[in-house]
Amino acid sequence: MYLYSSGKKARYGVTQEEQKYLFTVPADYSLAHCVAEDLRMSRGIAVVFKNKFGRVDELRRQNPKVGEVLEIVNNEQIGNRSIFYLVTKQLSHQKPNYRDVWNALNKLRDTLLSRDIMNLAIPKIACGFDGLDWRIIRSMVEVIFRFSGIHILVCCHNPKRTTGRKTVDCYFYRTSQCKFGSLCKYRHGAEDHFRDENVLRRGQCSEDGSGSRNDDSSPMSHRR
Repeated sequence: MYLYSSGKKARYGVTQEEQKYLFTVPADYSLAHCVAEDLRMSRGIAVVFKNKFGRVDELRRQNPKVGEVLEIVNNEQIGNRSIFYLVTKQLSHQKPNYRDVWNALNKLRDTLLSRDIMNLAIPKIACGFDGLDWRIIRSMVEVIFRFSGIHILVCCHNPKRTTGRKTVDCYFYRTSQCKFGSLCKYRHGAEDHFRDENVLRRGQCSEDGSGSRNDDSSPMSHRR
């Protein structure tokens, strides 16, 4: 844990990152995310888990402790798949540390193997409001699950990024090619492209777009 929390990178093909909404993954994927011992789940993706799956009293009865993993299962509402809650801190307003996340991930691996669950979907755990470095967390996940045979799908897509009106043109769409396509947060195919830089150089342009004004009657022509 100390080796990879210091910045060493590990990629063993365990994780696969996709721009996908977590709750649209196939039903054969179980889900997991981080919570605190108090189980408030009052912000971030934890709120969605709480509103969507509920059963908080059932989670409390499992006596949540830092480093442990809670589970709800066998419910038609969740598609008869397991939902795991990694307890990584005591209070919701606190920040977790890498040691507690490491312990919870180890517990999660053991739990998945005991349930014969080989597909898991997660957000970038402990890296939203918790503020940890995803590069470090991903390396931890890769090391812990390296020989388990468990495939972990990391859903990176934030649906709020693609809603609303896009007001800024995408530079790469206009000049070459944008690799994000419809998921790009900037505007594609806008009719109002930038005008010729020679027209905009002095911040002036004529009504017909033919160029800057430079006649003798212009006040600017008498300034030296």
